[in-house]
Amino acid sequence: MKRGFSLIESVIVLLLVGMALSVIAFRPTTDFIPLEERIFFDQLRSELNYAQEVAILQQVPVRVEFDGSGEVRFGNRQLELPTGWQVQTPFAFDYLPNGHVSYFRTIVLEHVPTQHIRRIVMQIGSGQFEIK
Repeated sequence: MKRGFSLIESVIVLLLVGMALSVIAFRPTTDFIPLEERIFFDQLRSELNYAQEVAILQQVPVRVEFDGSGEVRFGNRQLELPTGWQVQTPFAFDYLPNGHVSYFRTIVLEHVPTQHIRRIVMQIGSGQFEIK
């Protein structure tokens, strides 16, 4: 009488376990972010950091404006919102020469077709922000 499994049985079991694990590990997520949106928010993060650096290095206030015109302005620079996005809470503030902000608030951007919302939370005084 033989004990154990044959080589073919072991290989088949390993293949089935591998396929099950690959389905579980690589299932698609619902947090798919379109490339244009990802690029915009990365660029927005960079522009906000740059505006703060300019204010500190040049010792001058730098105005940042989020308004309903479809763009965000950073002093004399501007960044266009991606297609379908709009500012729900218009807001303007200055980065002060010490790097802090003159006002703070949560700025809400909405992708109108999907009603997807992103928030930019300006922290009190420090000039730090978070994009959620």
